[in-house]
Amino acid sequence: GYSRNSQRWADREALAHALVGDMAAATTDVLVPVILCGEDSFMKALKGSTRDKTTRHFIGLAELDTSIIVFPRSPSAEALKNAVDEVPPRIRRRVSVAEGYSDPHPGLSSSRIRAAIAESSGLEAPGVDHSLLAFIRERKLYQQ
Repeated sequence: GYSRNSQRWADREALAHALVGDMAAATTDVLVPVILCGEDSFMKALKGSTRDKTTRHFIGLAELDTSIIVFPRSPSAEALKNAVDEVPPRIRRRVSVAEGYSDPHPGLSSSRIRAAIAESSGLEAPGVDHSLLAFIRERKLYQQ
């Protein structure tokens, strides 16, 4: 099982494999599961995954077999690339930065949306589109 709302790497990996399994029935193409995430999520996960800077052990990330594609927040992905270079080689070889990608809506972030939703209990959240908020509430996304 997996949780669509989970921030755990193992759950993200399980979701990627489950989605590939669901799609495989409808195609003869070879499908490969990958984890897609934005720079903010990846950097937060790296920060939270670092247990001991001397051993550079990354909890959760080290056990993954699935590749990760990270989408940079800004056109200059140097900080992100430097962060990827700091992770141990066994993890680094599975992480790719989406080259040439630039966030078309740099002011829009899931962290900002989650914060706005957490601060509001009604049908409105500052800066969040009504239809997006309805979608999130219907599916019980971003709940603690």
